[in-house]
Amino acid sequence: MALKDLLGEQKSCPRCNICKWIPIEKYAGPETQACCPAIEKYQFHSYSAGGKMHMCIGINEDRIPLDASAAEIAYKCHFCGACEYSCKAYRPDMDVTDTFDELRIACVEKGLAPIAHREMIKSLSENDDCYGRKKKERINWCADTDIRLLSADQTAEYYFYAGNSVLYDAKEAMKAAKLVRLLMSKGMDLVTAGTEEANSGYEAFVLGHIPEAKTCAQAVCDQVKASGAKTIIVMDAHSFGMMRNYYPKHGYDLGVEIRHVTEVLADLITDGQIMFESTCAKTVTYQDPCYLGRRSDPYKPPFPGSKDMRPVSMSRTGELGVYEAPRDILKAIPGITLTEMKRIRGYAWCCGGGAGVPQVYPELTEATSRTRISEAKSTGADILVTACPNCERVLSQVSDGMQVMDILDLVLEEGGAR
Repeated sequence: MALKDLLGEQKSCPRCNICKWIPIEKYAGPETQACCPAIEKYQFHSYSAGGKMHMCIGINEDRIPLDASAAEIAYKCHFCGACEYSCKAYRPDMDVTDTFDELRIACVEKGLAPIAHREMIKSLSENDDCYGRKKKERINWCADTDIRLLSADQTAEYYFYAGNSVLYDAKEAMKAAKLVRLLMSKGMDLVTAGTEEANSGYEAFVLGHIPEAKTCAQAVCDQVKASGAKTIIVMDAHSFGMMRNYYPKHGYDLGVEIRHVTEVLADLITDGQIMFESTCAKTVTYQDPCYLGRRSDPYKPPFPGSKDMRPVSMSRTGELGVYEAPRDILKAIPGITLTEMKRIRGYAWCCGGGAGVPQVYPELTEATSRTRISEAKSTGADILVTACPNCERVLSQVSDGMQVMDILDLVLEEGGAR
C-alpha cells in the first residue's frame, strides 16, 4: 500500500474536527477537551489528523509538493493514535493512522526524513539499538536469575521479551530480574534471549523506515519460534504495540499469544498466587501508555469491500488495548487509592515521548508532557503511575515535584509482591 492508495479514504474525511477534540459525550471541561498534542501546540489545522488527511489529498493530486514543509508536519506527531480513537467514535469506516504511516514512508523514500531519525536508523542497523549504544554495552540483566537462555536445547512455555530499556539501563535491568524471579516462583517456565534479544523495531516502524523495521520483526519472530514458547510475555509497551499491530500488518506472525506483563500479573493476583507484604498508603493516578492502550489494539486485515459496510468488529477501534489489567493491579495493592484523570483509557493524553519527536522537536515533547503532569496533579494524587519506561522517563523530566513511578516498581518494591 502507498499514500496514493489511500486517496479515497483521505477524501472521505468530512473535516468535522473530532480528531482534535474528545467527543462531546466525554467532555469534562475546557482544560481537558483536546486529544491531539500537535494541534494544541502549533494551533494550525495541518497539524491535526484532518489537516494531514487533506494535505495528503493535495500531495496525491500533485497540487502541493511533498517537501520539507510537509515532512515537518508529518513528523510533528507523537503517533499516539488519539485522533483515530476519537474519529472512530463517529466514523468507524476510517483508519486515519494508515495514511500517516504511508506519509512518513513517502517522506523517507523521498529523502525527507530528519537527520536525527536517519542517525537513529543507522544505529539500529549497526548496533540493534536506535540510540547509539553498542551491543557490547548491553547489561546481562538475567545473570542472577534461573531463567533459561535461548539456545537450541533451551526452550520453554513462555518467552520473556524485556525490551531495549532493560538492556541499557541498570534500574530497568534490576526490575526485569526481580520480575522474572517473581514469575518463576509461581511456576512459570520462562526462556529469554538475554543480551542477544532482537530489537522490536518500534522506532523504525513509526518513523517510516520499513526495510529496517522488517529486519527487526523477522529477528524477533525467529527468536520466539526458536524458543518453542506458546506465549510471549512483553515488558516493554512499545514493543507490545508493535507485535500486536505492526507485525501482522507487515506480514509477520509470531505464532504465539502476546501478553503484556501487567496482564500476567493481574491474572496471578486474581488467582491468589501473588500477595502483597506491604501497605502502600498512597493516592495514585494512572497514565495509559499509548502503545499499551489504544495503539495495541490487535491488527485487523483489510475489509474486502467498501469500508462503509465494515462491521465495527472488523475495525481497529482502540477498545481492545490493555486498560484494565494495570488498574486491577493498583486496586489490589493494600492502601492504594486510585483517582483517575479526566482523559483516560482510549482518550488518554500522550506522555510526549514517542515516534522520534524528542529527537527532533523537543518543544513538542515538553509541552505534551507538562500538560499531562498538570492534569495528573489536579487529581490530588501523590504518584503518577504508568506501565511504560518511556512514559516514566519523559514525565519525570517535567514532573514539577510529582513522583512518577513504573507500576512494576510499585508492585515489586512498595507492595512487596510475593
